[in-house]
Parts: sequence; C-alpha cells; structure tokens
Amino acid sequence: GQDPRRGVWEVYLLDPGQKAGMKKLFAVKKKITAVSGDGRETYIATDRMIIRLKDKKAEPFFAHPKKGFQELAFSPSLGLFFATNSIVGFIRGNKQYAFLKSKDTKLRIREGQLYVYLGPSRSVFRIEGTEKFSAFNK
Repeated sequence: GQDPRRGVWEVYLLDPGQKAGMKKLFAVKKKITAVSGDGRETYIATDRMIIRLKDKKAEPFFAHPKKGFQELAFSPSLGLFFATNSIVGFIRGNKQYAFLKSKDTKLRIREGQLYVYLGPSRSVFRIEGTEKFSAFNK
C-alpha cells in the first residue's frame, strides 16, 4: 500500500517471526498495481513494468510496450500470469503470450490451476493444463 507520509508505495510480507508480524520487502515512488509471489520470489507491477524481487535483489523483469498491468498470479511450478485492462497472458523470458481478451479480470492460482474472474460477466472459470505454458520459448 501507499505510505502517504513518505509518498512511496510499499510491499510487505506477513512473517510471524518478525516483531511487527511482517517485514518490508520493497518500496517505490510509482504506484504499485499488482503483487504476487511465493515468499521466496515476488513480482511487483508498477504500471507497465514488472519487477522481480529474489534473494533480496530487485531487478526489472518485463516491460509491456503499451498496457499497464492490473493483476499478477505467480506459482513456481506454473510461472507468471498477468492481466491488463484488456488481455490475460503468460510471461516467459522476455516475451508475453496473450491467450484471452477480457476486461476487469482477476487472477488466482490454487492447487496448480489458474482461475480467471471475468468482471463484466461476473463469472469464474478454471484453466487446466497451465503447466504447459512454461514450455513456451525454451
């Protein structure tokens, strides 16, 4: 969320081992639009840029040439999925693979399945076989 006193956006990891119950992972002046990770690897979207945070190092991961990211869903076994204001896709290496056109989309990964919420129709569907996306661009 945003820290209005300092004018920065921050990402925290819930961590019961910390005194406050959480630890700060990342801070940036640009608005953070989406976050996803597994506790070891975290992906943070700021408009058209995705930053990967791993081993306490932040590095640019992917920049979309035209669209801002609104949703991210990451699983180490499946990879990184994203939604913009008009498409849903998968990122592998330095390429994106769009596979669905949709607006107001929410993404979640549960038990190896990608769930996509389509806002306009208020429907949810499950995409099976998403592990095959990781074979792209090898």
